[in-house]
Amino acid sequence: MLFLHLAAAAAKTTKGGNLTSLVLIAAMAVFYFAFYRPRMKKMKAKQQAGRAFEVGDEVQTIGGLIATVVRQGDGTVTVRTAGGQEMEFTARAIHSKFVRPDATLEPEADGTSSTEAQ
Repeated sequence: MLFLHLAAAAAKTTKGGNLTSLVLIAAMAVFYFAFYRPRMKKMKAKQQAGRAFEVGDEVQTIGGLIATVVRQGDGTVTVRTAGGQEMEFTARAIHSKFVRPDATLEPEADGTSSTEAQ
């Protein structure tokens, strides 16, 4: 009699455990396909777009150096700094194409700039 009671309890636990496991796996799959995968695709596309540069473009290295691309070789990029110094980097050391901020900021209506107002 005790054996039947224990077997019934084990069957209930196994059945409920399987259902819980299936729900957990389904929730993880939904999370992966709805959130994680699209986010990773966007991040990869943004990285590829930022690393698309040609000779003559200004780039920023992972160390923060801003320079102009002079040559592109087999896995290497030669850049020229503002001082005229040429340096060679691996292509992976180039962080992204550099876009200078717009230097022509419009003054505010009262004639003061935003830095003077602070």
